[in-house]
Amino acid sequence: QFNKKVFGEKEFFIGIFAVVFGGFLLMEKDKNPEIYQIYPRFIFTALIIIGIIMAGKAVLQSEAKNKKGTGVTVLELIILALLLAVRPGMEFLGIYSTLFLVCMAIGILLEKERTMKNLGKLACYNLGLTAVLYVAFTVLLRVNMPKGLLF
Repeated sequence: QFNKKVFGEKEFFIGIFAVVFGGFLLMEKDKNPEIYQIYPRFIFTALIIIGIIMAGKAVLQSEAKNKKGTGVTVLELIILALLLAVRPGMEFLGIYSTLFLVCMAIGILLEKERTMKNLGKLACYNLGLTAVLYVAFTVLLRVNMPKGLLF
C-alpha cells in the first residue's frame, strides 16, 4: 500500500534531495587525479543510497503514520539550498571540513527537537565521525584526500 500523502512528508523531500544532490556531486568534474576521487565518490554514492531508502520508506509508510505538519519548513529549504554550495566548498575548505558541515546540516534537518543540547550532541557526534574517517583514510590507509584551506 503506497502512502498517498507522501508529498507532505519531510523524509520524502530530504530523500529525493539526497538522491539528486548525490548525483550532482558524482557528475561534477574534479580537478584531483582519479585515485583521489575514490573516497568522495564513495560518500556521494552512500548519499544516493540513503536518499533512496528515505524516500522509499516515506512512500511505503502507511497513511496512518503520516503526521500532519511534518512538511519541509523555510529553514529546512534554506539548509537544503546551502548544501548546493558543498562542491565549491570542498575545494575551499577541504573534504573533512565539508563532510562535517554536510553531516551537521543533514542532522539538523532530521532533528525533531532543535535545542542547543541536541545540536551540541549532534556536533560532537559529527566531529567524532569526521575524526574516525580522518584516522581511517588519511592516517591508516594513507589516502591522499582533496585538501582545502582548513582540512
